[in-house]
Amino acid sequence: MGLRAGPDSIDPHWSTLGSQAEALRHIFDTLVMSDENLGLKPGLATSWKPIDDTTWEFKIREGVKFHDGSELTAEDVKFSIDRIPVVTGPMSMTIYTKQVAETKVAGKYTLHVKTKSPAPTLPNDFIRLFVVSKSVGMEARNEQFNSGKAAIGTGPYKFVSWEPKGDLVLERNGDYWGGKQP
Repeated sequence: MGLRAGPDSIDPHWSTLGSQAEALRHIFDTLVMSDENLGLKPGLATSWKPIDDTTWEFKIREGVKFHDGSELTAEDVKFSIDRIPVVTGPMSMTIYTKQVAETKVAGKYTLHVKTKSPAPTLPNDFIRLFVVSKSVGMEARNEQFNSGKAAIGTGPYKFVSWEPKGDLVLERNGDYWGGKQP
């Protein structure tokens, strides 16, 4: 497939650029997705609801596997949210997590997100929250993602190789939770 521009990194938390997100959306899934009318729809979260003025509860989709075969849990989503502020890139992803004060795992497939103040638009922000496996570790940086070592997502395609300003090669994920690939 041809794209207008490719990613500048395979780390999905490195930049907010549209070309970055559009390329990496094939490898990594988001917590919340948007439909054809830009309304919210379930992604890796099957549902979400406020449980008080500053706490959202997200139910995580069961049965989703990462490309390495490990199971997606609320721990991975917590890790992904907590990782964003420690990644340094040209355009910080913290714009999507700036309202988050704390994340708490409330069950294997339940995450509570505490916000700094009432945040009615938090699910909208999570449309760009790409989830990575906690197994990559907080210390993983561009080099590990760009080599493919840390490019462990749940998306419809698996990372094969990438050349900056060159080709991004992916292969079909036969275990994709979302059914047919886009």
